[in-house]
Amino acid sequence: MQREYIDLDGVPYGEKCAQVGEPNYYVNARAECVRFIAGLKKYFATQISNVEIAFCTKSNPHDFGDYLSVRIYYWANDEAAEEVAFLIENNIPETWDELENNTFPAPVAG
Repeated sequence: MQREYIDLDGVPYGEKCAQVGEPNYYVNARAECVRFIAGLKKYFATQISNVEIAFCTKSNPHDFGDYLSVRIYYWANDEAAEEVAFLIENNIPETWDELENNTFPAPVAG
């Protein structure tokens, strides 16, 4: 069975993040990724509760030095997990405040 992944940023898209080359980049970037993962797990708690996905911090090579990002891993043959992974990728809140103080809206029955 093959694992697939979606690579995300290390912070919500509307927030500033640590930059490769800055002093203490890895310490700051890792803290951002840990915070981002915790926020994603809380925000999408209902959606991830019944699927097998995992979040992790990933180091990625770059010309100016390695940078950190968050990845969502899921099994290639698990359609439900794949759906949730793409739902997360397409619905990440713009700010820390939105991510940490809300939850993803549940679908309306009807």
